[in-house]
Amino acid sequence: MLEKFDIGLQLIKIREAFFCRQCNCIATEKTCRHPTSNRESMSMTEIRNRIRSGIPVPEIMMRPEVTKLLSSRHSKQSFVDM
Repeated sequence: MLEKFDIGLQLIKIREAFFCRQCNCIATEKTCRHPTSNRESMSMTEIRNRIRSGIPVPEIMMRPEVTKLLSSRHSKQSFVDM
């Protein structure tokens, strides 16, 4: 039954993404081995709430052009809380 809905995508499970102050970029445990003291946590719930409320999202969490796109009136309605 599920084969009927196969669209050819392969899911890749990753753990939490974070901003590494030493790498100066967004990373995961797989891409960055620096100590946890260098990490700035990124909550996707916090990012969604900031966008919905019009509160700026720090550039270390999301590129400004992506924030601008998601902040459009149409995009705000597309977030779904699970």
